[in-house]
Amino acid sequence: MKSLFLFLSILTLFLLIPFAQAHTITVPAWYYFPTQGYWINFSPSQVLGTWSYDAVNDYQYFDGYGFQVQNANMTITNFFSNNKLEFTNTAGTGNISTTEVYVGSKGKPTAVEINNQAYSEGDKWTWDSLGSIVTVTWIHSSVANIILSWVSSSSDEQEPDGEPYTDTTQIIRVTPEDKSGLLWFAAFVLVLIVAVGLTETKRHTKSLRKLWEKTW
Repeated sequence: MKSLFLFLSILTLFLLIPFAQAHTITVPAWYYFPTQGYWINFSPSQVLGTWSYDAVNDYQYFDGYGFQVQNANMTITNFFSNNKLEFTNTAGTGNISTTEVYVGSKGKPTAVEINNQAYSEGDKWTWDSLGSIVTVTWIHSSVANIILSWVSSSSDEQEPDGEPYTDTTQIIRVTPEDKSGLLWFAAFVLVLIVAVGLTETKRHTKSLRKLWEKTW
């Protein structure tokens, strides 16, 4: 009986571990990430696996991709869906905005567009192969709509493969994964543990009572 009690306790522990680990991060559109005195947000809301902030270099990291913007506010409208990163930079007329994006193992973009016009490397944008960073510089007369693309001629729909950034810190809103069936099973096992414990207690109580009667 003691072995059964121990087995059920260990089983329950393993069943409950995933609930402490599994999560996603839901970033609402109204939430703003500060960088260089400006901000970055998502529109529409975005579900992420990780979010962290590198205070030394002032980089916001989303699912392993790093972002920094200067002299503009950035709104990310397409977060690597169909192998494209799309965002808008808003700044006053004459302001020069600088956007840095760490893209990990995705490498240099195959194309960069600003306000529906394609630009080649060295013109409005640069690539740092050592740091895996794309830098876009723009003189504003209006909102800048920027697209970084990794679409190849052979495939129009590829999944991003960025390198995860390990310093995962603050979480905006945590949403547990749907494991309701597992939770119910864990509850059932807990009930069994209580039942076994009560049975053991009752059995020991009877044994003590018989011993008491024999003694007296």
